[in-house]
Amino acid sequence: MGGNDCTRSRKRTATKTILMNLPPQNIETEMSILARCMISPKEIDDICDLVSSTDFYRSAHQKIFSAIVALAEKKIHPDLPALSNYLRDHNQLEEIGGSVYLARLVDDIPLPNNNEHFCKVIKGKSVLRQLIETTNSISRSCFEGNGDAEAILDAAQRDILSIDAETGVQVSAQG
Repeated sequence: MGGNDCTRSRKRTATKTILMNLPPQNIETEMSILARCMISPKEIDDICDLVSSTDFYRSAHQKIFSAIVALAEKKIHPDLPALSNYLRDHNQLEEIGGSVYLARLVDDIPLPNNNEHFCKVIKGKSVLRQLIETTNSISRSCFEGNGDAEAILDAAQRDILSIDAETGVQVSAQG
């Protein structure tokens, strides 16, 4: 029985170590896609087909992308002044780092040559974060023993498959 305690302890330590790591993300790729949207609004629809605001890791990037989409839906070019005004009107400008951060996106960030690849990287990182969240929930259910094994397995399968169903695109976790 002592060996089982050691094994459980090692598994808990490994789980804690994994949980302390920074979640999968690629900030530079996110910034590049946001810059592309600001500079080339005609590409926003194609980008929106591949990613949503919730796929971005940084909450600032989620807010910026949501603002870009909202402006594009109103047929307004999401350039620096329009985006700054929109975010200011929605009390989010300072939360995202201000107009200076938006200007940095346009001035300092290289634009992607291949939007689809960059969007797949963003989506892939999002899927990995969802998998981490889901598997952590599954682990908690297993450790807490809430329900029988079959019910936990059914719920785990349903939760994992729901991630796959939500993505809608072939993902790439590289980058």
